[in-house]
This record gives sequence, structure tokens and C-alpha cells, in this order.
Amino acid sequence: MSKITISIATPTRSLEAVKLIRAVVGLSIDSIVSKLSSGKDGIFFCGELFLNDHPEADHNIRALLSGLTSLGLEPFIMEISEYESWDEVENFDSVRISVKELIGGLDDAAGRYF
Repeated sequence: MSKITISIATPTRSLEAVKLIRAVVGLSIDSIVSKLSSGKDGIFFCGELFLNDHPEADHNIRALLSGLTSLGLEPFIMEISEYESWDEVENFDSVRISVKELIGGLDDAAGRYF
């Protein structure tokens, strides 16, 4: 199991990104605008993978990553182990992973969680 967060690498004011995140995550528009304006510090998705809700988390993660990429926006993804705490992370770049790495992990787990 691991914990991940998703934010945006570079601050943006994209209305299409606001719509996407609202549809997938359900945050308020004001909250999303604030988070997108904060770049990698503005985390709009946080979750643990490979738990009972994995299929839903997988679906939401793929929707966010696909949508952001199609808008030309670079996601900023961080991953830590289930035993670590986000409060312990001092340097976001040290726990950053790529879209390809996250999708690869989700693909490897396909069919194992219902």
C-alpha cells in the first residue's frame, strides 16, 4: 500500500482544470482555484492505494491524470509508504513520481481489487 497526492506542477488558472477536478473530486470551486494557484503545494487529491476502495480510487486517479494531461497541464504526484506521514516530508521533489510510474502501479494491480 502507498499514499499519494496529486497537485499541479505549475500554477494555473485553467477553467477546464477547475471543471475536471470538481467533477472528479467534488471540492468547491473556490478551493480548487486556490489549490491550482498554489502549484505543487495545492494538493487536490490525497488517498491511499490498494485498500477496499481501490477501484474507485483507480478510476478517479486515471480520470484526473488523463484530463490534466489532455489540457497540457503537468500533474505533480507524490508517493510515500503506508508507514510514512505527509508531515515528515520536507522536500516534495524527493517523493515525486511520474504519471507513467503511477499508471504502471495501477496497471500492475488491475483485477486484484474489487
